[in-house]
Amino acid sequence: MLRFFLFMVSVMAIGTSAAKDVSPCPIDAVPIQIMTPGSDIKRSVAEISSDPHFHAFVEAVTEHIAARLIRDNLCMNGAEGKNHSLLQFVYWQFAMPYDYDVPILFPGGPFSCRISSPWIDLVVDRGEVTQVRGIVRWNERQLVTDQAVLAGTKNVPPDMAMPLDLYELSYFVDEVRRKSAAKPVEARVPPDILWLLRSLVGTENLADVGHPRGGSMYLATKNGAEGYTKLVLALIDRCFVPTASGKVDVHYKSILDIADPILLEQYKIKTRSLH
Repeated sequence: MLRFFLFMVSVMAIGTSAAKDVSPCPIDAVPIQIMTPGSDIKRSVAEISSDPHFHAFVEAVTEHIAARLIRDNLCMNGAEGKNHSLLQFVYWQFAMPYDYDVPILFPGGPFSCRISSPWIDLVVDRGEVTQVRGIVRWNERQLVTDQAVLAGTKNVPPDMAMPLDLYELSYFVDEVRRKSAAKPVEARVPPDILWLLRSLVGTENLADVGHPRGGSMYLATKNGAEGYTKLVLALIDRCFVPTASGKVDVHYKSILDIADPILLEQYKIKTRSLH
């Protein structure tokens, strides 16, 4: 009888020790929606086939958020719906052949961190059950705008840059080609687009700027994809760092608001590699 009692005590002790090594929080994968103009909403990374850079971006962001939840031992309800966790990925090409939606992250409800920016809008609530809601943008026009600002271009409007339509792209290319006009080209073409067409593309390459697999915009995206991804991951990390006040509420309007010289240098495209 004594031996049986000691055996049961040892089993209970082992079970208690094992329980301490296992997270008490069920951490589900954050459900996602992938919104690509011209196609149905997708709900997994595996369904992305058209753009390898966007595929890698979505994969990196979802894996990073999952790793932060595990690292911080945060319980999470993965059910999709109102007041539950959901990441909406938006795919915007530089010039869009389709109409597109502009999803909005409604700010209501409790939060531990709220970040608003051209790249990601994110709300994290570290309640009894953690909730993560976000709109994550793959925005090629934003990439161009950021690079123009980092290169010192003046008068670039702040906040989120919106994609061009194909007519606008063609119009601006023609305007840059024109040798004479009543107004200077700076008054006819937005500063970020003018920087792209003059500095990044070069007037001799204007015809191929929008080519999907070899044009200058494609090469710019290819060279800037890793830095763009690092930028978004860094903003996510800022939302998971506890503060003395218990809350983070930040609005970034320009790439210069990031105020991280190392991160910005990694993001900056070396234009000489694109010609």
